[in-house]
Amino acid sequence: MKKIKVIVCGVRFGKFYLEAIMGDSENFELVGILARGSDNARECAKKYGVPLYTDINQLSKKDVDMACVVVRSSVVGGEGTKLALGLLEKGISVIQEQPVHLDDYIQCMKIARNSMCRYQVNGFYAGLPNVRYFINSARKVFAMTTIRHLSVDCTIQVLYSTIDIIGKIVGGLTGVQVIAKSIQVPNEPFVTIELKASDLPISLRVFNCLDPKNPDNLYLLQRISMITDSGTLMLTDTNGLVLWHASMPQITREQTKGLWENQMPVTTILNHQDNVDQEYIYKKIWPSGVRYTLRGFREKILENQFFDNTIQQGLEVCRLWKQIGKEIGKAEVIEYVEKKTIELSELR
Repeated sequence: MKKIKVIVCGVRFGKFYLEAIMGDSENFELVGILARGSDNARECAKKYGVPLYTDINQLSKKDVDMACVVVRSSVVGGEGTKLALGLLEKGISVIQEQPVHLDDYIQCMKIARNSMCRYQVNGFYAGLPNVRYFINSARKVFAMTTIRHLSVDCTIQVLYSTIDIIGKIVGGLTGVQVIAKSIQVPNEPFVTIELKASDLPISLRVFNCLDPKNPDNLYLLQRISMITDSGTLMLTDTNGLVLWHASMPQITREQTKGLWENQMPVTTILNHQDNVDQEYIYKKIWPSGVRYTLRGFREKILENQFFDNTIQQGLEVCRLWKQIGKEIGKAEVIEYVEKKTIELSELR
């Protein structure tokens, strides 16, 4: 089995990529870290036993098959897009962490095509185990009953990834249209965007508040409910449970005895899992999600599939993210408040 030689650019969020790669030595070989040379970067290079590069010119296609660019992109004030373009020009395939501006995505795709290598944006959250489970369950439900409504909550920071997830649930974003939006009022953190995918109405509620001093302070990730004629499929949280809540049976004058004797469970946990702590999420669950995505990317490289239908899907995510971002407008500025930890005993 051929190993893909990988370099990771960025060591903050990039640590999840580093753990993912090191946990799959059969498929990947970590050959270096590209960063600015901070103490954190030097410590990571030492920990994983690889060279630390500080200049993209130190890298070449003969030494690197694939680069994971886990640095903020230009649309959020970072150098990630510049790095991606430079690596693609060298013929190195690039998977870039979201979000990416539509114009930057198109430019990266053009360079990738000219260099005969692969470019892809990682929406990240769609690759996590619980989210994948929900998406797979949703696709099965689509085939079995009528879907009446899809309701999605997220924060502004993960809007790009949420749109990616919606696209995977409904089978693509090409026909998705923005129908209406609500007006954000003071002290109301959510802005609601009404979408439509063919005949399916979608309500997307975005927590549109941000502390500029603490932009990574997330009040929630993703919560999703899909209402159908047979029941409601729910994802309680990106790291939470997938639930099936069966519809209550129809009550008619003729139906009495059968109603009282109906033993169908009201709510069923579909993805059975033990209670996990935050450490387990960061050390195990999130790296496993990255590993899942990187394996798919690796297969495409080995098969020389540099251009496929994921290109159009990525384009549609960028397009809709840009459009919804304009509809939502600027985030309301809030001041970071330290989160209180609630003990479980206090809830019982």
